[in-house]
Amino acid sequence: ANAMATYTQGLMDLGATLCTRSRPRCQDCPIHSDCMARKEGRTDELPSARTRKTLPERSVAIMLAHRSGHILLEQRPATGIWGGLWSFPEATAEEDVVARCQRQFGVRISAFECLPELDHGFTHFKLHIAPKLVRVASTQLGVAQPGTIWLSVSDALGAAIPVPVRKILSRLTE
Repeated sequence: ANAMATYTQGLMDLGATLCTRSRPRCQDCPIHSDCMARKEGRTDELPSARTRKTLPERSVAIMLAHRSGHILLEQRPATGIWGGLWSFPEATAEEDVVARCQRQFGVRISAFECLPELDHGFTHFKLHIAPKLVRVASTQLGVAQPGTIWLSVSDALGAAIPVPVRKILSRLTE
């Protein structure tokens, strides 16, 4: 089993250093005399590029509850994407974000606007994020749920937040 691992690593090292798609260094290759691509004159097309599989796509709305320079963040579950990080509360793309904010976070809304969408790629799917800016007129103190926090935008930028949340917060400060 160890010999197979060494052999496989050797092939990967050749591919990474000598047998590259652009400008292969055949003259330096220790196995160039046995190379079928070289014998058949196909070194310009081999190795061929891997076909990229199309990633599944998901859409989510996020709620940017904004109150006098502060935004509401919610801690994500320990497992799953962005586990344990602070993020904006999520909603489905079709959900009434204003009603959900009022119901879940005990806030009174003064204004609502859709911000430009943001795409974020993961290794196994592509996420379309639709930020919904909800301007909060007032909050009923004591209604804030465990796992949520109101932070100034600058404090939020210093918190443990995912990259898309950082991008959206940076847009808010521009």
